[in-house]
Amino acid sequence: MKTKYLFSGINEESGFSDEIVPFLQSDIKGGKIVFIPTDFNDNDKNQQFLDLDLRIFNKIGINFDKAIIIDNKMNKERAREEVETADVIFLWGGNTEEQIKNIKEYDLIPSLQRRDGVTIGISAGSINMAEDVVLVRHDKETVFYKGIGLVNINVDPHFSFEDVKYIQNNLLPSSYAKKLICLTDESIIRVSETNEIMYFANCYEIKDGNIKLIDNNIDTYSK
Repeated sequence: MKTKYLFSGINEESGFSDEIVPFLQSDIKGGKIVFIPTDFNDNDKNQQFLDLDLRIFNKIGINFDKAIIIDNKMNKERAREEVETADVIFLWGGNTEEQIKNIKEYDLIPSLQRRDGVTIGISAGSINMAEDVVLVRHDKETVFYKGIGLVNINVDPHFSFEDVKYIQNNLLPSSYAKKLICLTDESIIRVSETNEIMYFANCYEIKDGNIKLIDNNIDTYSK
C-alpha cells in the first residue's frame, strides 16, 4: 500500500478534522512512524513536534509501537533503513528548501520512493512530495527543483484570498509553469495507492493565471 496525504496544517488543539479521521484510521494500523523535519539540527524543537503529533494521533485511536526522528544524531545508513522500514512517514513543515537539502544529503529519496506504507506531508513536507517542485515564495522569485517524486501534485499551503498581493504577484504568474493546488489550512489531499485523489475542504486550482474552486472531490492522475 502506498497512500499519501498532503496537509496544509493540522490544528494543534483540535487535531485532525472529522472528515479525514476515518481514512487515517483505515490506512494506519500503528507500527513504526518516522518523522522527517526540515531542520535536522534542532533536536529539542523536533522532540516537541514528535510529542505533539503522537498526542494528536492518540486522540483518534492511532498508537505507534515506535517513533523515530531523522536528524543529525543518526548516520545516513541508519536513516535510510529507518525510512524503508517505516509504516508511516511524516514530513514536517518549516523551511521547504532546507528540508529537501537534508533529504538529498542523506540520500533518502530512493528509500522514500520504494517503500510501502503511508506518507504524510504537512506544509513544506507536502510541497517536497512533488516530483518537480514549484516553490512559490512571498516577495521572492519562484524556485523550481526536483522533489521526492511521490506525487505529481504541486501544492501551495496556507492559502487565503485575503493575501491579494501574494496571489497576484506570485501565485498567478507561477501557475503558467505548472498547475498549483492551493490549500487552506483546513484543506487536505489524499492520494490512494490506485492514484485516486480525494480533496477535503476548500482546495483551489490555479492554472495559466486562472483560479477556481475544485468542485469535484475525487479525481485521478497517472503517476
